[in-house]
Parts: sequence; structure tokens; C-alpha cells
Amino acid sequence: MSSTTSTDSRFRLTIALTTMALIGCGSTYEPAAGVGAGVGTQDGGGLLDGRAASDTSPVVDTVGQQDVNVAKDTAVAGDVASPTSALVDPACIDVQYQEVLPTGKQDISDLVSGYTPAGYMSFINTALERRYPLGKMLVTDAIDRAPQHCVDTFLPASFRSSASQVLSRMGVIVHECGHFYDIYKKGKAFGASHYQITEGLGFTCTGAANQGAKSTFARSLINTDKWASANKPCAKLGDQGCDSYAAIYLNGDPNDGKFESGDQGFNMLFEEVVQYVNSLAEAVAFKDQIFGATSARDGILTFVWYMTRYLQMARLQYPDSYEILSQNKCWREAILTVWGRAWLYLEATKGDKKLTIKGDKLLVNATEPDLVNEIALLRKIQGCP
Repeated sequence: MSSTTSTDSRFRLTIALTTMALIGCGSTYEPAAGVGAGVGTQDGGGLLDGRAASDTSPVVDTVGQQDVNVAKDTAVAGDVASPTSALVDPACIDVQYQEVLPTGKQDISDLVSGYTPAGYMSFINTALERRYPLGKMLVTDAIDRAPQHCVDTFLPASFRSSASQVLSRMGVIVHECGHFYDIYKKGKAFGASHYQITEGLGFTCTGAANQGAKSTFARSLINTDKWASANKPCAKLGDQGCDSYAAIYLNGDPNDGKFESGDQGFNMLFEEVVQYVNSLAEAVAFKDQIFGATSARDGILTFVWYMTRYLQMARLQYPDSYEILSQNKCWREAILTVWGRAWLYLEATKGDKKLTIKGDKLLVNATEPDLVNEIALLRKIQGCP
């Protein structure tokens, strides 16, 4: 069996297991009471790295350019915003990032009242077009490109009977279709990883997978750092008082001969960072459809924490991995840009109890000065004053 076929098979298996986990857990792995519709902890296990099983291509800088028309998108009807958090640097890429924030004010009552199960795709596309156009782009393009239909995979027929059911899964749909969009990006070279940030801005970087040339260490290894005890990884799904995301994304042992989610390298850890920002953005766009509390902020706070921990471990213990991430312009600028986008949305939703379950604790972890310093070090390498 070729490496491409083998990787695709693993990808399909993970999609199937992920779907069952999502259905069984109601799209959230947070066991707290009062969890309602909206964004939960997506994709039980993450998507396997199907792009760099035998990557021999050199690291190439192929940074996408921002579409100047995005700020004029009247479908979103929000203001152009830049990050204002103290965690971003006004003289560097992370604060130079701009985006039109969704307002969630666009009327979708006609779509809700006219919903039919047979028209679920039209409902999804039109609702996203009105409130979160990037989400619509990710969904429609992913369906066009990927061998699996991302909506049907993560919205089984049992969740299509009403508009409210579909809206309760919209965050999962955007998150997972975002994975499909990036993985099956048209024109992406073999061994490259693509990350779509806005409708007009994306990054395509090579290397940083778990195998092949310019590989990086398994993301599960951050479980062994000194920070893991601040939110101890759950031993299994359903455990309480622990990091439920780690049981999904940081599982396994890279040396046991079995390929598991936690064996993936930085490229797929970063893919989750990108999609968890989308999860929070979708929750902002459809907040009026959320009942109870969701983990929309919790996901990105957790993955910002994971990302900085990974960077620190790379710098201190895996110099080859750190060189790939810090010395390559594409990776460096992608990290700084997504850091800025993450804090743009986190600042915009600060104090919103509807969008968090464990937010206060996770915010402390994500803003740990010693870890935030890893971003400052990248800025210095970038040449920011």
C-alpha cells in the first residue's frame, strides 16, 4: 500500500470515529451542567496528518496576501477591528492583523421559519452567508474539494429535523469543514500545510509535520512539561476536573508503534488553533441561538496554551523543530497572525459567560508570562522593534 493510500485510510477512519464521538457526546466534551446549543469541543481526535507522510520538499515561504475587499463585506456589517489586548504588540504582525467582526445581528428568522430537512444545506449556506461569510466559504469549498462531504459527516440525518438542531451544530460544521478546506486546498504542494485565516488571507507552509523532511516532534509530548499540571490531562473522555481536550488531541505515545492523534506534529496542532478561532467567531455570529453556556472561548484558550507550550518545548528540547518554526518566515508569520486573531476574538468576548465553561482558569494558563514570552521571542526574530 502506498503512503498516500495508507494516510488517506487513516484519515477516513479518524473521520468515522470522530463522528461517533461527536454524536455520542452531543458536540461537547465538557461535562458541566447547563451546556446548550452552540460550539463545543470539536472533533474527537482531530484530523490525521494526510499531507506529509514522505515530505521531502524544502521549507518555502508562501505567505498569502490579505484581500483588501474583506473589510468592505457588507454581509457581516461590523467594524474593521484590530487586536487591542495587552498580549499583542502594536509594532508587529499580530496587532497589524485586521478583520471585520461578526455582529450576529443579521435576521435569520425567515430561514428558521421556512426550514425543511431536505433544504438543510441551503439553510446552512444562507445563514453563514448572512452572519459569517468565511464559514460559508470554508463549507462550500470543502464540499467541492474533499472526497468526504464535511457537513454530512458531522451533521447526521438525526440532527436535521429542525433549524434549531442544525444551528446547534453550526460551530462543529464550520470547524470541521475548515479542516477539510485546509487539507484539500487546491494547488497546495504535497507536504505543505495550508491555513485559511480570512476570505482573502491564507498561509501555505511546508514542513512541521510528524514525519518526513523538516518534521517536528509529537504534540502529545507537551504532556510531559512543567505546565501540564496546571490543567491535568483527563485519562479518558468523560472525566471531570481535568483537561478534556488533552484526552482527544494529546493522547497516545509516539514511541508505541501506533499512530494516534497526539502523534501529530506542529502543523496539525496549529491547524486546531486556526479552527478553534473559527469556532469562537461562529459562536459570536450565532450567539442569539445559544442557550446555556458553551466552551467557545475554552477551545481557543486551551490551544493558545498548547501552542506556546509547544514553542517553549521546541526551543528548549528540540532545536531542529524550533528552527523550522522560528527561522522560516511562513511559519513565523502564520503563528503571529493567528495569535493576533485569537486575541482579537478573546478580547471581544471578554467576560461573556455564555461563551465559556472553564474560562477563568484557562485564561490564567493562556496568559502565563513565561509562555507568552515565546511569542515575544518570535517577534524579535521577525525583526519587530
